[in-house]
Amino acid sequence: MEKKAKVLLVDDDELLREAVGAAIRWAGMEVETLDIPGPDFVQKAEASDADIILLDLYIRDFSGLDLCRKLKGNSKTKDTPVILFTSSTEKIDRLAGVDAGAAEYVVKPIDVNLLIAKIKSYLKK
Repeated sequence: MEKKAKVLLVDDDELLREAVGAAIRWAGMEVETLDIPGPDFVQKAEASDADIILLDLYIRDFSGLDLCRKLKGNSKTKDTPVILFTSSTEKIDRLAGVDAGAAEYVVKPIDVNLLIAKIKSYLKK
């Protein structure tokens, strides 16, 4: 049996986690969700063994950019693609996401069909 791709979804919005998580599962992937990353986030990401990480740019008390940089600076998570998402449409935020090592930047409200397509494209790489 082929292993299902695993997605780690990190957002402090419960409704978003539920909706996007359901879409990911419907697309045949496994999903683990996390509401607040906490100071041990990188270790949690390592333990999740996710194939891709979806990370909110602005999470209560945490910066998605800082978390992305930490993931990219860790030997076990540096090659895991990170897709940042936020309601911000500011060019500076998109550039900062690229600078932090994010593979993609998705603006909320999230088009789940487009997000699933992007996830699948990174899983093929």
